Amino acid sequence: MASDNSTRGKKRSKSFYRKSAYGGKRHCTGRNVLEPGIQGFLVMCHSNESNAVRESYNILNEYADHLYGPDKTKPTEDQTASTECEESVGESDEDCEDIEKALEKEVDGMKNIAPTEKRFQNIATKAKNLIFIRTTLQDPVKVVTTIMEDIAQRKLKRARYAARMLPIVGTCKAQTAAIAELAKSALEPFFAKENPDAPSSFTVMYKSRNNNGTTCGKESVIRAVKKEIFSINPDVKLSWYEYDVAILVEIVCTVCCLCLAPQYNRLRKFNFQELAQGPKMLKSEQDCDSGELKVELINNEQVDCKINTSEDPANETAENVSTLVVGNQELANDKPDMKETLVTEIAHENERAHVEGTS
Repeated sequence: MASDNSTRGKKRSKSFYRKSAYGGKRHCTGRNVLEPGIQGFLVMCHSNESNAVRESYNILNEYADHLYGPDKTKPTEDQTASTECEESVGESDEDCEDIEKALEKEVDGMKNIAPTEKRFQNIATKAKNLIFIRTTLQDPVKVVTTIMEDIAQRKLKRARYAARMLPIVGTCKAQTAAIAELAKSALEPFFAKENPDAPSSFTVMYKSRNNNGTTCGKESVIRAVKKEIFSINPDVKLSWYEYDVAILVEIVCTVCCLCLAPQYNRLRKFNFQELAQGPKMLKSEQDCDSGELKVELINNEQVDCKINTSEDPANETAENVSTLVVGNQELANDKPDMKETLVTEIAHENERAHVEGTS
């Protein structure tokens, strides 16, 4: 009895608990792990990663077939039929009719396709609710942009479990020097002066998962990426609010994923659920400084109204109270109601300014 009590109170090693946590399975090794030197798509989901992977496969295969044609690595019906005939030589008629052997041959044929030869391949990220799909396509940005533009234009609901999808132009080690080198090589064709479609403004965003940030801090990474972009094209401008393209630095464990996202705000940050409502319309900011009031019309045309700042607003008539301009043209005479409304608003604004000045 004493021996039984001594064994029960014995502390177990950490390896025992690791095996229990992973169900006795070994860690993912080989090509199906997120590593430097690959391209693909980073998919975020809220839960149920298996269904999110399935949805991502369906969406990517549909649009990739439309852009680049069908996947050549997938065996066609004629190829499968010919291989079955070749393998059936020397076998008896009973073996050919055996369903189990036919299924085994089909499974073996699917296994013979190397993971690197597949157009899209899901790989482990070691991060929760985060999926990385490796691709052999040369331009993942074009694929994702086409998907998001089509969803926004047609207002489609294409995904239930997958939340966002980002195009990854390259991966490297999560180190500031490696990230700067990757940014220079991956972003140079896009920001080059020779490129007629080069953006005029950009921004840099940083996100870290399962990383303590000792080798790639947020400030150092953003500073390094900006420096490389300015070295490629000094004419491009950095903006934190309105920009043509967003550079997203996604740190996942010990790997950095560099994302290039054009029209990031207009396409609602590449969110499937929000983009089903249509693209985001950027509203012009109201600026009341320097005596100017910006009025937005129903037809999205901008009207600039100059406020009267004179001391005696009674001397100003309705004609010279303000100068109304619609798209750098005078307001048409066929809109008297709109003109009267604007003149009244400006007159009230002038009176308010006069009262505040006298008080």
